[in-house]
Amino acid sequence: MDQNDFLDFAKLLIGPLLLRKTDKKKQKFIWNKCQWFKYDNNFGQIALKRSLDHNKEFECISLRRHGKLRNKDVEVKRA
Repeated sequence: MDQNDFLDFAKLLIGPLLLRKTDKKKQKFIWNKCQWFKYDNNFGQIALKRSLDHNKEFECISLRRHGKLRNKDVEVKRA
């Protein structure tokens, strides 16, 4: 790996994303209790499970700041 292979995602938290402490149901959200993450093309939305049970539904958390944001407005720079 080269130094240029790393991307700086931390800067997204200053701009279009916000590190949330509650989920969409306004319940306290603890990152290290999550065991399964699922990502798709919906920027800033993460589907997750707090267990590895295939029968449970995915919960959703949004890291987007309020307001309109399009995927083309986001640029991830090299670290």
